[in-house]
Amino acid sequence: MATKRLILVTGMPRSGTTAVGEVLATAAGAGVLHEPLNYLVGLNDVPHYFAFPGGGEVTVASFDRWVADIRALQLSYKPGIFPRERGLRRLVKKMLGGRALNSYRRCRWTPGLDTLIWKDPFASLAARHLHEVHGIPVVVTLRNPWAVAASFKRMGWAFDLDEILTRMQSSTQEKFPFEKQIWIRRNEPVVNAALLWFVIYNSLQSLLTLEGGLIGLSLDELIQRPTTVYAALFDRLGLSWTQTVRQGVVDRYQGKRGGPQVPTGERAHDRKRDLASMNQYWRNLLDANEQALVSDVCGELWGILGNLRMVDIPATESLG
Repeated sequence: MATKRLILVTGMPRSGTTAVGEVLATAAGAGVLHEPLNYLVGLNDVPHYFAFPGGGEVTVASFDRWVADIRALQLSYKPGIFPRERGLRRLVKKMLGGRALNSYRRCRWTPGLDTLIWKDPFASLAARHLHEVHGIPVVVTLRNPWAVAASFKRMGWAFDLDEILTRMQSSTQEKFPFEKQIWIRRNEPVVNAALLWFVIYNSLQSLLTLEGGLIGLSLDELIQRPTTVYAALFDRLGLSWTQTVRQGVVDRYQGKRGGPQVPTGERAHDRKRDLASMNQYWRNLLDANEQALVSDVCGELWGILGNLRMVDIPATESLG
């Protein structure tokens, strides 16, 4: 099988990578590959979340083999069953596989596919290597840290920050300015989200603010002016922006008004949600102390990154 062109869509988990990856994959000749570096549902030999070359068990050579295998679409996936899944859902996934495995199957079976949209927040700490060593265009989704923290709180999520930082510090000797009293609470979802948000975007900051570096994509701007932003993004990535693609963007973004403003339960994605509320509902989910904590950890960095623009986008909405 011929090797494919890769475009990476990454960023903090819960920052909009899924929607952006799916829209880019509507371009002619493109398909979306879902989270091959996801420890639970991705490639068989991924040993932990947020793998990067030279960190922990992942050598530069082994990471580069993953990249080569992704380009060639020669991959071996885990079944895609999450520990919390039970009953019929677990049985179906055991028989048919999860989203990641099935996205791989669709890419292999799609005739004429020449571009892989690698959608993967768990590749965020490897973005510099992928961009600088492999020449892969990288789109980084930027969602405000309060909204991300509220999503983690709703979902009950927390990642092993001790393990992640141990790998990062052994690789780069980078130190992080976290106060002891905050670090003690690192496994609480809101605190975990704030600290992880800082770790990920602090590692990406220099390339995001460098001309010709990574492409920073504001989720606020995307929701407000979807067709204009996507038209500019498609152009920058060399993807074909057609009337059919544009209409798909309109249907996805502008057709979702009046739906539920706050997602319920632990569902990661709710396609019926009112997207205009996506970056605002945190005000009702985070209490004053939680909001202040997120501000203390992430506020300064968000002040730098929150106004990034990937390109000079017109001030008025375009018809594409």
